[in-house]
Amino acid sequence: NSGAEGLLAKHAMDMIKSGLDYDDIVDKLYKTKKDISIFVKIPDLNYAAKSGRVPKVAGMVAASLGIKPMISIDKDGNGTVLKEFNIKKLIIRMANERKIEEYVIVHTDNLQKAKELTEHAEKLLGFPPLYIESVSSIVSAFIGKGAYGIAFREAGNV
Repeated sequence: NSGAEGLLAKHAMDMIKSGLDYDDIVDKLYKTKKDISIFVKIPDLNYAAKSGRVPKVAGMVAASLGIKPMISIDKDGNGTVLKEFNIKKLIIRMANERKIEEYVIVHTDNLQKAKELTEHAEKLLGFPPLYIESVSSIVSAFIGKGAYGIAFREAGNV
């Protein structure tokens, strides 16, 4: 979530620098939220289930099957487990279906996987991420150590 929030904050700064007035910026930020997505590959769902980010049943099923899931946040702000398990394939699909304006790579103490994901995304999208960053310890407590992901902002109509 911090990657998605970072993109929203950066977009707000861009609008401030462009001279838009406060009300226009607030209006455009509400509209821009729908153009921002985050996808995170996590080692397991234990932390996410314990914290209530995903349903406990999903956590138990994934753990019993040894599934290393991918999570996202739906348009209502709820954590969701995706059917897609391969983050690189998901980026390929997103690059083909959407116009990605900018993106960031985030991780929880997994810089190696973050760098690999960056190389993959950069080849597909043709430009580097705004940043690669470790997320806060609070976020780590909810998703566990070893997670990595991508947040992106699509070209919108605002």
